[in-house]
Amino acid sequence: MNAHASRMVFSLNSFAAAVLALFIALGLGLMNPYWAAMTVYIVSQPQAGSVRSKALYRVIGTVVGAAVAVGAVPLLVDAPELLSLTLAVWVGLCLAISLLDRTPRAYVFMLSGYTAALIGFPSVSAPGTVFTTAVARVEEICLGITCATLIHSVVLPRGIAGTLEARIDGFLHDAQAWVLDALAGVHDPHNRDVHKLAGDITELHILATHLPFDTSHYHDRSLEVGKLAERMAMLLPLAQSVGDRLDALRHGGGVLSPASDRLIADVRAWVVAADTASLDLAAALSRRARGLEPVLGEMPSDDELLRASFHARLAEMIEAWRDCAVLARHLRDGGTAPAPLRAVLADERARRLHRDYGMAVWSGLTASLAILLLCGFWIATSWPDGGTAVMMASIFASFFAGMDDPSREINKVAIWWSYATVVTGIYLFGIVPQVHDFSTLMLVLAPTFLVIGYFMAIPRWTMRMVPLAMGINGTLGIQEGFSPSFAGFVNSSLASVVGVLTASLVTRLVRSVGADFSARRIVRLAERDLASQTRTEPPLAVPAWTGLMVDRVGLLGARVAVRGDPDDLVAQTLRTMRVGLNLLTLRRVGPPRADAPAVGRLLDALRRYWRGRGEGDLHARIAEAIREVAATPPTPARREALLALTGLDRTLVPADVRTEAA
Repeated sequence: MNAHASRMVFSLNSFAAAVLALFIALGLGLMNPYWAAMTVYIVSQPQAGSVRSKALYRVIGTVVGAAVAVGAVPLLVDAPELLSLTLAVWVGLCLAISLLDRTPRAYVFMLSGYTAALIGFPSVSAPGTVFTTAVARVEEICLGITCATLIHSVVLPRGIAGTLEARIDGFLHDAQAWVLDALAGVHDPHNRDVHKLAGDITELHILATHLPFDTSHYHDRSLEVGKLAERMAMLLPLAQSVGDRLDALRHGGGVLSPASDRLIADVRAWVVAADTASLDLAAALSRRARGLEPVLGEMPSDDELLRASFHARLAEMIEAWRDCAVLARHLRDGGTAPAPLRAVLADERARRLHRDYGMAVWSGLTASLAILLLCGFWIATSWPDGGTAVMMASIFASFFAGMDDPSREINKVAIWWSYATVVTGIYLFGIVPQVHDFSTLMLVLAPTFLVIGYFMAIPRWTMRMVPLAMGINGTLGIQEGFSPSFAGFVNSSLASVVGVLTASLVTRLVRSVGADFSARRIVRLAERDLASQTRTEPPLAVPAWTGLMVDRVGLLGARVAVRGDPDDLVAQTLRTMRVGLNLLTLRRVGPPRADAPAVGRLLDALRRYWRGRGEGDLHARIAEAIREVAATPPTPARREALLALTGLDRTLVPADVRTEAA
């Protein structure tokens, strides 16, 4: 199905679901049937799996929010200031928690917040009806969610398969070029392709959370997709390390044997033929790489350490590329997982994603402040439609809180809500009075909503069309007893726009930051994590660190696309990723502090360095730690620790400092 046909199907399905929800709501005599239709347009998405994955969480959030409103309004109705504070704090708290959970589960928290506002504030004038209102609102919203989920899942559902396969193929194509560059000794930490690679990995992880609910044949492959994203993440730092070591060996005075040159040529040929290469060949190449590692004696030279590091990382890169290629093939072809993948798939540790607790709390406080300001104005002026303004502020202060500058998108909502008001006015006072039955009403609404639905399926138009659909549905207010009032229409429309603009203004003054601020904050948080990992017990697992840092690189890439990257923040973050991998390996296999004072002094120096308290002579500290570890009996742990220390030296110490020290 081409893009045009897919958008048409989505639009028809969305309108059909809205009509079904409205018809059932009217038939059941629900209080505000239009809420069911409006909910359809809020929850509808082009991919059926995304609609289904969020449906249950949205229902749970709606029920929890309704319960909070039912508990708070009767108890605090005689103290409007305290009620306003309670609901504002609840919305802010739920919003902050939702921003820390970047899975569909976040909808539980976000909807728990603003649903309490949707039910609580309109019930202030009639607290005795809050339970009835809450039940009706839950029924209407759940009906809309159910109809949207049903129609989008049954009528020509669009699965995630196409998007998933495109992301996997795109990554493998770009990563292949990256790996081949590494095997050519090209070490470019400023390579812009890494933004796209990291973004593909993060998107794969997010897609994996929707797969259990998808309608395609991938619905039971979320584990495999998650592990593919994990192995892809490991490929990035490994390729950089291989390129760095090979460049140093070829141009920095190191020695590379003819056997190593032949191995590199064979690995290049194998990577180029990744789709047809055998698993046995991958295992043989990895064994050859490990077999070429020099034996590290009591006083290994810099050249020996460099060659050992190169061959070890080359073997790991071969295994990571094999896992990526075979996992991708397994996803396409199905069947039983090949033996080398079973150990990978058996590791069920969840991947960590970036969480910014400070910005989450800040966003929650901003939403609470916008609500409190409007509540204060509402109470002071006894504005009849003040509750509507507060509701709108609650919704849209939450919708866009994850952005660097939410006010820009909230302003667009105000503009498109204003357009919705004009369209609704034409319908209410020009067309609807001539309509006398449900089917005719749906026919006259169809052209408008079919156009809206079509453009909703285009990503750059989605957040314009959603408020347009919400505005028309909400302001039109289709009910059993339908008698529109011009004064009520104007007051309600003004209150809605005032609520949206207040959310925008408060967000702009208090919360909005630029892409540059967010990018630098991501880098600072990564460095803070490194400092904490010098002492944290137990240290973070390597896959968890890799997933976290790749996610951060992906987030940086989106911001660098806006601001440019004059300070090479992406390269800096990639370096931080590699440093962290070596640090965590050293913490895991290195000798205890009590038995290795030089290693302890190095960890303390690294902690001071990442906390900005001076760097000292890191090269000397690392060299001292290498001598100390090298003096211990030869074991696999000793070898890994020496390789980790070599990696720290390569990533932290400038080349000219190493040259002078030599």
